[in-house]
Amino acid sequence: MSFPGILYTIVGLIILWIIVSIPVWLAGKAITGGKASFGDALLATLAGPIVYFVVVFLVGFFLGSSALVFGYILALIAWIGVFKLSFQTGWLRAISHSNSCVGYLCRIKHNNWCFIRISISSAIFPKNIVKVIM
Repeated sequence: MSFPGILYTIVGLIILWIIVSIPVWLAGKAITGGKASFGDALLATLAGPIVYFVVVFLVGFFLGSSALVFGYILALIAWIGVFKLSFQTGWLRAISHSNSCVGYLCRIKHNNWCFIRISISSAIFPKNIVKVIM
């Protein structure tokens, strides 16, 4: 891989990291009463997947592949613990925060899908057919 390819990949991952942190930050603001910072969200979205991967890997390594279901449950609890530590909340607020993040992400995905669907259908079909479908 060439240097520009590596550079584009790194820049793309950083941009993706920032975009994914926006719903986490909004949910953090809602849960903590406006005390959450964007840095907290960046930390949670960086540390969360790392902790998740490490827990699943360690459970699989030490307990075997038959214990991976237990590993996934433990990793989910650890990820919620990252939210708890990042936003200085209790366990219930951290669980609520993770649910809020999923809600924000689903809404963003739904809105983007609707925009893409309208764009594609209006490019393929005549405008009067698109009005009937929508």
